[in-house]
Amino acid sequence: MMSGDFAVLELPEELKEKASTELNEWEHRRDEAIAQLRTLIQTENLQGCLSDGFLLRFLRARKFDLNNALHSYRLYYETRTLYPDIFSNLRPSCVQHVFTECVVARLPSPNDAGCPLLYFQPGRWDPDCWPSTDLFRANILMVEELLLRCPATQVHGVIILVDLTDLAWRHGVHMIGPSFIRRTARFLQGCTPVRVKAIHIYNEPLLFSRLFSTLRPLLKEKIRKRNYMRNLMELDEYFTKMNHFPIIRRPSANVSRIVRPSPNVCQLPQSSSIQK
Repeated sequence: MMSGDFAVLELPEELKEKASTELNEWEHRRDEAIAQLRTLIQTENLQGCLSDGFLLRFLRARKFDLNNALHSYRLYYETRTLYPDIFSNLRPSCVQHVFTECVVARLPSPNDAGCPLLYFQPGRWDPDCWPSTDLFRANILMVEELLLRCPATQVHGVIILVDLTDLAWRHGVHMIGPSFIRRTARFLQGCTPVRVKAIHIYNEPLLFSRLFSTLRPLLKEKIRKRNYMRNLMELDEYFTKMNHFPIIRRPSANVSRIVRPSPNVCQLPQSSSIQK
């Protein structure tokens, strides 16, 4: 992906107000903040994409705090260097099976606050057919396309729905190991410049408490507070007014209404490693 793909797209007027209120983004100071972040990156001799639109992602995700944005930028590239099995040749065509099986999806419209709703049902994953790395690859592609194609996501943030229907120990044995847990914690906390507003977990089996007990100590307090265990009645109240509840109950029966990444999207800028 060329750096020109990361253009700064103008926000609608109503979204500009939200960006200034929630993210400290002021239009007359935005260019200056981007230039300051670029200077910090160059001062530390970090080699990565420096286009305005790409840097703006990190500023928005960290509410225009320059030091936090720099840390997130560094973490973004460190993660891609650390996990080549996830990021090498990362394209939708390589994980099409994950989207076809509705293991990872995006619901067709956002919530009332404008947050896209990302859907994850690991119980539909067949560990005998493809590795757990494909779960990460598909989720990353879904988020990266939103950041690229829908700049409003950078302001609104995303909501993650985790449906644990059919999750069993044949999945759990692959998810409870330290490698999977560490990767999950890293991807939820800063290695992608997106605001995770909430994570709604429902239909959890008994084994989930053991899985979550290994993950929880690695999560920052802010992320812990944004994890919600829901029953179906609570979800019904939360999503029925948006006409999403039938999709959440039976995503495989609503495939035509589920959004997947376009086949030509690739989230990586040309320089996909970081050096210091």
